[in-house]
Parts: sequence; structure tokens; C-alpha cells
Amino acid sequence: SDTTGTLSLWHGNATTGEYENNVTSVATAKLDLRYASYGNLSFKYIGSVADNNDVLNVSISEDGSTWHNILSLSQPNNTATWKDHTFDLANNQFGNFIGKEVLLALNFSSDLTGNDTGFFLDEMYFYAPSRYDGEVRYGYVDYIVGLSSFQDPIVRSSNPHIFRLLGGEVLLYSATYNTSNVPGDTITYDSFNVLENPAVLFVIMFICVWFMISLPNKFYSDYKIAHEPNTRYTAEKIKWLHWVGRILIIFTLLFYFFPTMLAGIGVSFIGGAVMIAMSVIFLVSISLGAKFLYDRKISQLPTPEMPMPTAGPQAEAPGAPGAPVPPGALAKAPGAPSAPLPLGALAMGPVPVGTAPSPESTTCPSCHAEIPDDEMAQCGCGTNYHQSCASSIGNCISCGQQLMVTVEKKGMVSVECPSCKETTTVKKDANLIKEKCPECGLILKKTEKGYNYLFIDITPEIAYHVFNGFIKENSPALCLSTSPKEKLVKKYNLGEAKTYWLTTMSTSEHTLDPKRMDFEVMRSISSFMKENDGGVVLIDGVEHLISENGFEATSVFMKKVMDMASVYIITLIVPVSPSNVEKEGLGTLWRDFDRVEDMTEPKADQNVVKEIKNPRSEES
Repeated sequence: SDTTGTLSLWHGNATTGEYENNVTSVATAKLDLRYASYGNLSFKYIGSVADNNDVLNVSISEDGSTWHNILSLSQPNNTATWKDHTFDLANNQFGNFIGKEVLLALNFSSDLTGNDTGFFLDEMYFYAPSRYDGEVRYGYVDYIVGLSSFQDPIVRSSNPHIFRLLGGEVLLYSATYNTSNVPGDTITYDSFNVLENPAVLFVIMFICVWFMISLPNKFYSDYKIAHEPNTRYTAEKIKWLHWVGRILIIFTLLFYFFPTMLAGIGVSFIGGAVMIAMSVIFLVSISLGAKFLYDRKISQLPTPEMPMPTAGPQAEAPGAPGAPVPPGALAKAPGAPSAPLPLGALAMGPVPVGTAPSPESTTCPSCHAEIPDDEMAQCGCGTNYHQSCASSIGNCISCGQQLMVTVEKKGMVSVECPSCKETTTVKKDANLIKEKCPECGLILKKTEKGYNYLFIDITPEIAYHVFNGFIKENSPALCLSTSPKEKLVKKYNLGEAKTYWLTTMSTSEHTLDPKRMDFEVMRSISSFMKENDGGVVLIDGVEHLISENGFEATSVFMKKVMDMASVYIITLIVPVSPSNVEKEGLGTLWRDFDRVEDMTEPKADQNVVKEIKNPRSEES
């Protein structure tokens, strides 16, 4: 090639500056014209030869055996100035070479006499463009990994698709156009742009989505906590609000992973700045909306009533001395130590502890005689009677209500069953958690919903009876036990309660491996609690969990379960045998639970259940 960089050729001796005698020099090249629409070969030449027998032939061939001379340069062509020559590859006397593979040869030969400079060829060009007329379908895929990003696509003929990923982006481009109207589509590539970088946008998207999930749930939890503990299970989510939040989260994710998703409606690309702004707007909107709506629901809750003071750890049974009595029920008059307990008060349900109304008269309105203190009975409206008169007249003369008188055995009180509402009599100093209703067989003590209960007893029987009371009230129930389901159903009649057997000896559907406490066991409990607000869970087998996992791991596990129960207003019942847990471990469990029922510690004068309340539960 010459100093201009174009192709050039000279057959000569560089030392003498002339070609030699009796030489033949050949140079060939292959030309691929299969996809050419048309073409030509052009070059310039200059120089001279000694005679007509010194010739430079420019030839072309399709097969390498038959050659056609495009140009022959000999003495008549000698020239001291550059001459141009062009050969049409399609239209010539040798045929059409377009669409074929051909060979080009430069052949110089000299005879035995005479020398000269020879011919120089320069600026040799092959021009054979491929031109297609019609529809073109073009597809292209590009990948970038790292901190780079695509941005600002300008497209007119198609819709590019960009997929953002944490580690890079993928560009899919396809276009269909006519060769007469080639589109000028462009897209910008940037090595680093903080507003378009996929990793930066992913972090911002993740933060916004996390808050869009957690804040509405937090405001809902605040709304539940604002309820009284025994009514928290009635707190319901604003379902449409949480659905709107889910929809906004889906759009946020789509805008990140598919920034060209709206290309079909004219928005070709959602840039990083737009995605950040929309994510923040979604977050602020759902958060402020949830706070406003749940705060409004909190303001509409009734003001909780202050509880009346009680005379001891166990409230007096309806009809006990000092309790107010509804109309139609007879109560012992003040100062009458052995007066009979009225049945009417019990028949109308429990009443708050207070002071009985003062008698308006000590004269019986039935017989008009004075009423001794030990024979006085008082209607709920305040009218006093002889006990015998009240039994005979039937209805109160003052208020018209039916008078019901019962003579109670000395040291006995009447109690209403919280499950079947039937009235029964028990000893005045009886521990109601140990007393069963003769009608339904359930515990007579009312167990409030939404608390964590620890039952300390040699056997778990009382805990199961309390658990059964919740089942009878149609509360969703889950039972984890060291006994198989068939045995539990037969012994305690657990009804529709969902039951799991804590054992390593079986892998059936209704068994859980206690060694996998933080996985299988926790997953089963958390799934139930999330799906059953206000339900009840009984875990009979804490001792087994301790033996398989150690006390510290089991204590952490139980704390997680109790925290989850507080969130979903679940009543948690856990029976523990003091003979199977060390004293220090039992004390730790005692402190963690809201309420403790210790059946192993009777008092000297009366067998009363010792009820310990966690200060945290009282504050809530």
C-alpha cells in the first residue's frame, strides 16, 4: 500500500527501479459478491514498459481456470500521468459476476529484452454494496453487569424492553421497518448514574416496600391494643386499605423490575428519579391514610370503665354479702348474719360487688309485723319481707317482680357457669379453677381471652378443661401435646381443635419433631396465629421441649410465642408439672406469663387459687 493507506501494486526491482527480463509475477484476491446488489472495481495506473511483449493483465475468474482480462497494459498504454479505470461487475462483456464468489488476478510478464519502470496500480477499490428493498425484522439483546445502566431510550418503530436486576440490566430490542425508512432509535448507556443505578434503586425500592408493609400493620396493632384485652380479638382490619397497600407494593416492584412496562400507553421508560418519586408518594399515601383511618377508629372506641374494687384475689360470687341485687331477687338484710342467699340475683347473672340497698321499712308489707334481723329478706327494689312471707306471696308487693327465696347451706355460695350459664352451689372458699359444672363438666372459673396462662399442676387436666371451654365458645383452637391426637380426642373431647403430636417416632401429617422447635413447631404455631385472630393455643409438652433443646432455647422460643400471641390476641395456655422443671426454670416461666394458676400451693385456711398478674399485661 502507498502512504495514503490505499491498495497499490508494482512489479519491479526496488534496487534498480525497473522490472527484470523474462519474469512472471502474479497476485490474486478473492471477492465475495454473493450478497451484493451491484458493484464495480476501480483503480489508477501509471508507468511504462519497453515493448508490447511486456504486459500487465488485470483478470477475473469464477472458477480459477477460465480468466477474463479486464484490462491489459503494454507499450501503447505507457503514461506519465495517473489514469483511472473502472470495471462494472454486473454489466460487462464477460457476464454478471454479482451474487457470486470470484477471483481477481494481477499478472505481469516480460520478455528477454528491454527494461523499464513498469506499471504502478494504486487506489484499488471494490464497491459492492448489499441493498434490500422491503420489510426488515431486527432483534437485539444486550446485557450489562455492575454499576452501568441504560437510560433515556428514544424509539419510534418499536418498544424496547429493559429488565432491571440487582446486579445489572438486560435490554431486549426488536424492530420491524422498511428499507426506505430506517428508524433512528437510540438509547443511552451510562457507566454510573446514581439515580439510574440498579443497586441504588433496589435499596430504595426495598425500604419503601418494607415500610408500606409494616406501617399499616403497626397502626392496626395500635388499634387492637387500644381495645380492652378481653375484646382485642374483635378488632378487625380495614381490609380495603390493606388491599390498596398491596396493590401499591405490586406497582412499586413492577416499576423497578420492568421500567418499560408502560411503553404501550406512550410512556416509553420510567427512569430512576420517577421511580423513586412514585415509591415515596405511594409510601406516604398509604402510611398517612392508614394512620388517619385507624386513629379515627380508636377515637370511636368506648371509654373503658374503671373496675369496681374487689374484696380479695377472687371476686365475690353473685349473691354474696355486699353485692347489689336486681329487682325481684331477695337479698339478706344488712346485719343479718345467717340470712339465706337470694336465688333471684344469681338467676339474673353476675352483678358488681357493692352495698345492698337500705331497707325502707322493717315492717313486712305482707303480714304487717316487725321483721327480726335474722328473718329478714330484701327484694331488689328495697322492700323487706319475712322469709316465710316472701316464699308464700310469690311476687313483690312494691315492684311486682317474682320473689325467689332459697335457703343456702351454711358455708355455700351459688356460682353461674361461664360456659353453659347454669347455676350451681359450691363451698364458699372453693377454688373455682378446680370446680367443674355438673351440667357441662367445664371449669367454673371464667378465663379471660387474650392472656398468656401458665398452669402449674401435677397433671395438665385443668388446662385441658379450660381449653375445652374456649372450644365450646367456637374459638379457633390449636393443641400441641406429647400425646397422640386419638388419645386426646377420646380423653378430653377436643372437637374441631387442630392437634399436633410432639414426637420423634413418627412423620405423619399431624406430628411435629420437638428437636425442630424453631422450625416445624414455630411455623405451625405462627401460621395458626396469623390466620386465627382471637383463637386459643394449648402447648402441653414444654418439659419435652426443654429435654430436647435445653431450657434457654425453650425459654426464648416461649417468649417468641407469647409475643406473637399478644400481637394476634391469642389466648395461650401452657400446663407445666413442677416435678419436671427445675425451680429456677419455673420461676423464669412464672415471670414471663401474664397470669399464673398454681394448683400446688393451697393456703392454710382456704384453698384459693393464687393468681399472679404481669404488670405489663395490666398496662396494656
